[in-house]
Amino acid sequence: MANKLWEKEYGGGLYEYSGQIVLNKRKEFFLCGVTQSFGANIGNTNDILVIKTDSLGNVKWQKNYGGIYTDVGSSCIATKDGGFVIAGAYTYQEPQPGIIYCKPWLIKLDSMGNTVWGKKYGDAKQNFLHKVIELEDGSIVAAGQGYNDSWELKGLFLKVAPNGDSLIYRYVDNLKGSSSSNYLYNIEKTNDNGFVACGFVSPQSPDTGKADMWIIKLDSLGCDSAGCPPVTVGIPTAQKLQEAAPIFLFPNPFNEQITLQLPEAYLEHTTQVYVFNMQGQLVYEQTALQTQLQLNTSQWQPGTYLVKVATSNGQFQTKKIIKN
Repeated sequence: MANKLWEKEYGGGLYEYSGQIVLNKRKEFFLCGVTQSFGANIGNTNDILVIKTDSLGNVKWQKNYGGIYTDVGSSCIATKDGGFVIAGAYTYQEPQPGIIYCKPWLIKLDSMGNTVWGKKYGDAKQNFLHKVIELEDGSIVAAGQGYNDSWELKGLFLKVAPNGDSLIYRYVDNLKGSSSSNYLYNIEKTNDNGFVACGFVSPQSPDTGKADMWIIKLDSLGCDSAGCPPVTVGIPTAQKLQEAAPIFLFPNPFNEQITLQLPEAYLEHTTQVYVFNMQGQLVYEQTALQTQLQLNTSQWQPGTYLVKVATSNGQFQTKKIIKN
């Protein structure tokens, strides 16, 4: 019979749950899950919640990530460099036609919970990641489910470089019917440098039967058969970013707070927001993890400021703002 050594509860006054716990080399625990007690829309939607504790469960730091809609952290790992990676889904609203979508989301943290990069992948649909692993070369592989261009629900295989740039984004399936569903919930590396993934399938006509467990063997490129075509989703090119909608800051002029609205394309990179006064002094800096940021300017002096939004591939936009 096991003896209880200690137990802890974490969270705020509302709904929380943890999806996974990781033990690192320092015998510290890292939990990832969701919260309604912290974030951009407290009490209404979920944000990702991550907590790092010592070996006795005492909190060393706690962070939350997300926007105004429901975001999920389904899986997390301790990485070889002492940091962590969280996998899940980021939810947002497309201005046209005003529909809520979600994208696969990976967030890389350092050992103190600071964001190294946070990136979203694929087109605007209802796509999720459920399991993430790290390979020997530091690249990241994740599995989940997503809708293809024909809005058929397939298993999803994603591989990204150590800096988060996407290498392979591929759909795999067992059931071919357009209304059937294919889900992947777990993935592991195999000795032949490939992968094995599992989940379940749910048939709809013309497929027959009932929901069944599903296991699939993939090669190093995420292919389930010889000769499958390469499918990659790269981070948007400089040309695409230049064609993207401009950043918006409102109200401008402003008093205590100003809102920054970013094009979705910027979040496919690590994106930093900087604010400088007219003497060139940096007064504000933040990593952008959602398309809308609220900048608290209560400590700023009245005057003119320069906002610079810069991506990791060298693209940037600047805007002047005025505080009354």
